[in-house]
Amino acid sequence: MEKVIAEAGMFVHGGFGGVGTMRAYEVLYEERVNQRFIGWWVRTGVEFQALTPYPERSRRDPGLSLRLRYSRPVGWKSQFGINAEYTSPVTGDFGYDNFGLRISFDYLYEVTNRIDFTLGNITTAVRHPRIETDITERVHSGFIFYIENRINFSISGNFFKRRGNEPTHGLNMAIEYRLR
Repeated sequence: MEKVIAEAGMFVHGGFGGVGTMRAYEVLYEERVNQRFIGWWVRTGVEFQALTPYPERSRRDPGLSLRLRYSRPVGWKSQFGINAEYTSPVTGDFGYDNFGLRISFDYLYEVTNRIDFTLGNITTAVRHPRIETDITERVHSGFIFYIENRINFSISGNFFKRRGNEPTHGLNMAIEYRLR
């Protein structure tokens, strides 16, 4: 790589040197870069719960699962995505009377090489037979500060609303270390 850069005449001081080589390796192989997606996919399948977290609870009925994802970069610095998931048990209440629906939107903007802005919305609707549909809405926004290649600091605020309840909001700050 150093030879190609030198042939292009891009070096100011004649070469990488030892520290420059180490830094190039960090940027290429260690620096965290948010995943970039473009396009869409659709998945469908059957869900079957093999184990339950509590022995006194019975397993859920097998169900149909349908998932859709669409993502699109907006320029070099931002990304927009939407995820939708629909599940319904394969029983007499299949479809309209018994289902789960989750739709999420997310937006990521790279403010600088070391700071990312995130914005997201998650809407969930769960319906059981003869029970009113439970709808929740969650909006979250924040910043991720990349301190070092494996260490980052994130700060985010969120707003949560469940039908029939008062809205809640919160603030989260975290220092994260990425193991790999």
